[in-house]
Amino acid sequence: MLKVLLCIAAALVVAAPARAQLQLPKHPLNVKACGGDEDGGYAAALRKLGYKPSVNKGSLDILEKIDAGVCDVGMVQGDALLVYQRRANPGPVKNGVIQVPYREAALLICNEYTKIKTIADVKAGTNVLVGPAEGGPALTWDSLSIIFPNLKTATLNKLGNPNSDRTLARLRSSTEKVDCVFNVTALGAATIKAFDDAGAKLDLIAIADKRIATLQTSDGRKPYFDATVPARTYKNLQSAVKGAAVPTVTVDALVVGNKDWMAKNPDEVKRIAAVKLN
Repeated sequence: MLKVLLCIAAALVVAAPARAQLQLPKHPLNVKACGGDEDGGYAAALRKLGYKPSVNKGSLDILEKIDAGVCDVGMVQGDALLVYQRRANPGPVKNGVIQVPYREAALLICNEYTKIKTIADVKAGTNVLVGPAEGGPALTWDSLSIIFPNLKTATLNKLGNPNSDRTLARLRSSTEKVDCVFNVTALGAATIKAFDDAGAKLDLIAIADKRIATLQTSDGRKPYFDATVPARTYKNLQSAVKGAAVPTVTVDALVVGNKDWMAKNPDEVKRIAAVKLN
């Protein structure tokens, strides 16, 4: 009898940890995640979710891959949906928003010799570094051209990346003749700090028009919000306006997913929505 009781007790000891394990949060599924640049903030956010994101060309590329089912989830700029939905031959849209973790600021930085003070001053032939065609900054530039037609006359430099270490060198080069760089990023980004530390010959340009905040996607989402770069955020970049606040717009960063995948994995969608990514 004693031997039987000992066997039962041993079985209970083994079963207890097993039951405890069942109550632990599930490990992330084998999710196909797309995050743009390997070293970018979007890829970092996806890694925080427990995923290993693949490298992609940018927000537009990610949306296309999510709709095709190549990617299950991804991080994109909210205004990429504006460009995506205006395609000449749109296919079925199968992406849905899971989370809006934070917002990023549109920042136009120009050499002071350009005499550009607002985004409306950009002239034909102004050489603007916007990065890859399917990346966030290039898509935002395209969207803003709906409000500012003059942006369509600029010469867009889509080689390289506005976040790369080489960006500042290109902007300051006397041979490459890059007049401005346009980026969409957090105000505390290292690249923008490097521009500020470079000296007072670069200006942060005002981006303001009430019509920007009225732009919306086909499902009624408004990606842009009026904002300002607070006074004295950058001691040198804001020298053109004597350290005053500079108007700009911010845009949502989005975690999006393939709707078919989302329907099959509701628990994972809830987990993604609950994780703080900023």
